[in-house]
Amino acid sequence: VNVIPMDKERILKNQTVIVQNGRIAQIGGAEKIKIPADAVKIDGRGKFLMPGIIDVHLHLSPGEGTGDDLPSQQMRLLLANGVTTVRNMIGGASQLALRDKINRGEIIAPQIFTAGTPILINNTPTVEAAIKTVTEQKKAGYDLLKVHEGLTPEIYAAIVKTAREVGIPFGGHVTAK
Repeated sequence: VNVIPMDKERILKNQTVIVQNGRIAQIGGAEKIKIPADAVKIDGRGKFLMPGIIDVHLHLSPGEGTGDDLPSQQMRLLLANGVTTVRNMIGGASQLALRDKINRGEIIAPQIFTAGTPILINNTPTVEAAIKTVTEQKKAGYDLLKVHEGLTPEIYAAIVKTAREVGIPFGGHVTAK
């Protein structure tokens, strides 16, 4: 296979790639790489291999990835286009369930990191509400917070302080009034 390593603009032509325990163990010319006898061989001649793509701002549809629901369709489309990890910026219970099914190997899909309900001035109008929201989202199992613009400096500071204390990162549209 031709490998695109992404460390600089180049292509490593005609390489043999050995994967062990889900990780690339060796890359090299066929004359240098010894293929294990029990290896599953995939003929990649004339094809290209590159690292998976990460979509860092996705909005997954509600659903648990069962049957042909919208998240199942989204997951298949993402994988077909090389996306192996996503950061879902608006989540709920169904995205947590979908993430957990993927992590248990029940569904083949990109790895999901998901936020909960976005933190906005109209749903988080006070410092106390900010502390409660951040704590509840961490307790519910969300991977990150989505923080929107329009928050007062005091509310934003409470979100940052509480997020650091409970160990949850945040991202989104961050500007304070």
